Amino acid sequence: MYLNCNKKTLSRLSEDAFRVISLEVIKYQLTKSNFSVDDVSHFIKGSNSYFFLFLCPYCKATAILSTSKRMGMKPFVCVFCGETDPFYKTETCLEKVKTIKDMIISIQGENDKSDISEKRIRILLEQCIVLLASVFEIFLRDVHSILMNVRYVKENKSLYKKFYLDSKNDFINLGKATQKYKNDLSIDLKSKLNKTERGSIDLLLNKRHLIVHNNGVVDSTFLSQTGLNLKIKDLVPIELDEISGNVNLIRHVIKMVGFSYKRDVGKELIERINNQYGIKKD
Repeated sequence: MYLNCNKKTLSRLSEDAFRVISLEVIKYQLTKSNFSVDDVSHFIKGSNSYFFLFLCPYCKATAILSTSKRMGMKPFVCVFCGETDPFYKTETCLEKVKTIKDMIISIQGENDKSDISEKRIRILLEQCIVLLASVFEIFLRDVHSILMNVRYVKENKSLYKKFYLDSKNDFINLGKATQKYKNDLSIDLKSKLNKTERGSIDLLLNKRHLIVHNNGVVDSTFLSQTGLNLKIKDLVPIELDEISGNVNLIRHVIKMVGFSYKRDVGKELIERINNQYGIKKD
């Protein structure tokens, strides 16, 4: 989680924290001993660097970071524990799925109906399902553990790993995941997803399980859980439109969860910076 060192962010800092950060940002490039928020924000706009306040939501390390405007990099990985931001993880995975989908379209465009081409397409479709279901599960599990860690564990301690381990297998099932979000975080995912959307997510997760555990071959458990009109021993069908629909659906869930995440983790970041460098500002 990072906040740009813009005027809005700087105005939320305590006087002591602002003084430390302004000196870190400006260093010796201005002769004044005291800087205003306007001074620092104006300097940043004209400099060759971006400046960020950074909080790792996993290990809770904080830092003041800068990157070159020419490179345009934003902090997405913690240099202390190596974890990457859950939103970055998810978006990167969705981009991988898009690339795989483009590969499928390219193969189909060759009009090669050979067994080898069909096999390649099938493998790529299965990989899309596995990636989408996995990133959906990991995103919900990551954000749940992060928000539990931020809301209920204060000071310099982190129980992220404990929350993560304790929730093992809770996010491979949408019903359990939505109940956990509602009970633990007061985030009602179920009310924000309609019946069709919930059905699509359930089917995605069931298909991933079938692909990973039964090579994509329909079994009696899959039929009982999905109610699909398929035959045992058939390969579970996967369509390109289904891939696109699931990508959009996952982005929808990310947007729903994002507000609570950014609000809570952003508040924690400001509190930690203020506590680290001076008196907390209301």
